[in-house]
Amino acid sequence: MCRHFVSVSSDEAAAVVRSLLLLQHAEEPADTCGTGGADEPCRHDAAPGEEPREGAHVFPDAPAFLVVYAREQLSVAEMTWGYHVEWKRGPLFNTRLESALQPTSMWHDSLLNRRCAIPVHAFYESHLTETVRSTRTGKPAKRQYRFARIRQDADGDDVSRPLLVAGIYQDDRFSVVTVEPDDTVAPIHNRMPLVLDEQAALAWLNPASTVDDLIELARSSAVDLAAQAEDPAQPRQKPDDQLTLF
Repeated sequence: MCRHFVSVSSDEAAAVVRSLLLLQHAEEPADTCGTGGADEPCRHDAAPGEEPREGAHVFPDAPAFLVVYAREQLSVAEMTWGYHVEWKRGPLFNTRLESALQPTSMWHDSLLNRRCAIPVHAFYESHLTETVRSTRTGKPAKRQYRFARIRQDADGDDVSRPLLVAGIYQDDRFSVVTVEPDDTVAPIHNRMPLVLDEQAALAWLNPASTVDDLIELARSSAVDLAAQAEDPAQPRQKPDDQLTLF
């Protein structure tokens, strides 16, 4: 389950909104997101050969910037990760899509009426079996893997771009929607965030999308991910595990 991601800044989130709007209105090619046309680089892209930007490392109960459809337009909102419920200590920060589709689920109303996209530079998953000795504690710890999208530009240079992760929200709280893993994540973990391409993100955010539309885009949206093993030397916040029901 996803319990750690690298957020974008408010400016980068606003650039994502502009990129989606341009795609939505077909005013510019889908690969551009600035207001100066196709020759203006996207503010949330790294230049060829440049190291990807590193935003804040976000854990449950911390804030992050989201893209929402509010007042009949796409906009940026800042919310806190995880729903709070009376019967559990700590937030519920992941939502299984399969559960949210059930009308009796606590997530169902949010799925129908309050969807968001979370732009992230990367998300992390723990390997199910692989361990490595922590330099902080000296004890075995599950190996962490970092997942990010790598895009090649026309010259073949790697350019890192934010991922758009599907989410839902209620009041000022959001949850990450998870699905079965793709071929990149499956060898490492048995769940992953629902990662959307730009077209799928627009459909996810569209209030007119039906449940069948959401199921189809979850099935068809595909984003190439790169996995990188991480040394668990740096301290990590360790929220309580969530029940597999969610």
